[in-house]
Amino acid sequence: MALFQESYLRNLASQKLRNDSRYSAYSTESVNDSIRKSLLLESSVNFSKGKRSFDIFLSHSYSDKELILGVKEALVRFKYSVYIDWIDDYGMDRTNVTKESVLWIKERMEASKCLIYATSSNSSSSKWMPWELGFMDGFKDKVALLPVSQNYSTSYKGNEYLGIYPYLEMVTMSNINYLRVTDQQNKNLSYDFNDWLNRS
Repeated sequence: MALFQESYLRNLASQKLRNDSRYSAYSTESVNDSIRKSLLLESSVNFSKGKRSFDIFLSHSYSDKELILGVKEALVRFKYSVYIDWIDDYGMDRTNVTKESVLWIKERMEASKCLIYATSSNSSSSKWMPWELGFMDGFKDKVALLPVSQNYSTSYKGNEYLGIYPYLEMVTMSNINYLRVTDQQNKNLSYDFNDWLNRS
């Protein structure tokens, strides 16, 4: 079992950017690499256009957008549908919290089976994440953390209110990868993610 490591997520994001034909119009020669990555991420086309429900609402800091693209790719490889506002609702202005944007995000959370809260060093500066966590916790009581680790790690301990939620980790058994949700208070209490996601 292991947490999601930054280098792994960046590698997945890099593969996605390199192998996705939607990004072939951009030239690395004409644009600085960091600007290019930003442009590619911002211009990501919504493959699930018209989709009305998702398995996962991914709460995250926009400052982590490259890592988040990697998180999405990792979860999609496990066959889960993942909502990310700047990908699935391209063009929505997330910089300003307005009544319209709050109602839109609320609707997307209501249409998702769970909320996965991607914790990183940037999470504490997000104005959306604490609100999303509180709303989904009260609405469906189906919230898990996804700690993004800089180094290889097999355990997680959240600070303050993040200490009450279970966390998501990747497990490999007999060369088969799967996701597991582990309770922070009792590490022996864990569930297969699919079971946790679909139980009432």
